[in-house]
Amino acid sequence: MTPIIRHDPQEAEKLLPEIEALLGQGENQKALALIEGSLASGPLGAETRETLLWKKELALFRLERYAEALGTLELLRPKLGETATWLREMALILYAMSREERPSEEATLMLLLAEEAFEGSVQGEPSQRELDFLEEVRDTLYPRKRCGEIINAIRRLPEEQRTSRNLQQMALALGELGEYDQALETMDAIPGDREPRYWYTMGYLLYHRAFDGGSLAPDVSEARELLLRCQEGNPGALLALECRNFLETMAKNIYYPRLGNNDRLDWDSLQYDTESWIAVGEHIRKQFGSSDRCFRCRSQVGLDLDMPIIPPAKEGEGHLVCTQGLGAVVMEPPRDEEEFRDLRRVELFFPMAPGWDPTCADPKELWPSAALLELVKLPLADPKAWLGPGSIFDLPKAALWTGQRCALILPPVYPYENIDPCILPNGEAVQFCQVLFLYPEEARLVVDQGLEALWEKTGGENYLVYSQRENACKA
Repeated sequence: MTPIIRHDPQEAEKLLPEIEALLGQGENQKALALIEGSLASGPLGAETRETLLWKKELALFRLERYAEALGTLELLRPKLGETATWLREMALILYAMSREERPSEEATLMLLLAEEAFEGSVQGEPSQRELDFLEEVRDTLYPRKRCGEIINAIRRLPEEQRTSRNLQQMALALGELGEYDQALETMDAIPGDREPRYWYTMGYLLYHRAFDGGSLAPDVSEARELLLRCQEGNPGALLALECRNFLETMAKNIYYPRLGNNDRLDWDSLQYDTESWIAVGEHIRKQFGSSDRCFRCRSQVGLDLDMPIIPPAKEGEGHLVCTQGLGAVVMEPPRDEEEFRDLRRVELFFPMAPGWDPTCADPKELWPSAALLELVKLPLADPKAWLGPGSIFDLPKAALWTGQRCALILPPVYPYENIDPCILPNGEAVQFCQVLFLYPEEARLVVDQGLEALWEKTGGENYLVYSQRENACKA
């Protein structure tokens, strides 16, 4: 350790430019030695002492001596505590300390305090760098495997030390675990006036509770009302931006994701890694086009799954519905032959007939998306289920919405016959297969006599999916 050399109190202020220069050159240890010598020299003016403490905290942070940096920052609390700059430094130190080797629950508490401090430090319109840091903190804090620790850490805090934000954080953790009733009870128990962040958190919880109910078009009107109340409560710039983004996403009927990437599974075997997820998403955009809305379906199927809805490219066409995530499940084709070897991973799609409205709340119109989810569940429940070309499945639950309860898997047909497979970063191929929904009588005809027999009944080939159509085999 560098020895402390005391300086004359009158010289301490003169050393500030030299200290500043050393910090600018990255000579943090030398700067720290001068700072400590100046602070040990005797009585200093309040402004000089404050400046030296700030620079000491900076030097210690850069030297990764975070506990000492935190102690130095605490010396500034009486005068500067809760100011934006002080809160910002507190958040950065606590986040850095949470990444050190320490008990997990202790690290979790530091992350909770870091999130709260950083939210309070953003005074004006947040920069992208600030938003990125806050997202990093939340991604670290709120994964499901950590949510139990959040709840325990806050419950162990003395009641007089728990803030309103701590209780909101506990409610969010309960919500991420699916315990919405407990989460809402925790919110109701928060004492004092209801500030904007309270209404935002309530809206977030009610929104995700609605989606976890299993509906593709849940009623989120109550969540919307609470988010509007948050806006009316004069929130700070950061919360105002979060609230605005949430409401705009809802207005577009696009799913607003959870905290901590909790729309991704914790188990690697049933999810793409990040690079593969991005690769499949880019492939869908390249082959089919960009989606204007997306159903997030993890809670409905137990798989990390999105269902992008791609609008018509031109007049006279319909929407296209596809999966993103099914290819993470490795299936076993019925035969180990070369033509089947690249069909162990598949994503599914189907084109809707023109006029279908994906924003409609009528189950009789939305059923193709719900039936696709039932199809996706099959290889998760039965290891022998293979969603490859030529397979045909009965989907009993689809009978709740439609008579077209059977799904035929096909290779891509016109105008998609030339669609390329997606090659994942590890070199494996994900094939895209087309789905056609049939009445049970039509499915039996296809099994017995082939697809051509069905086309004879319909008067020609037609691979579009209609939400409502006549049974071609109806007597």
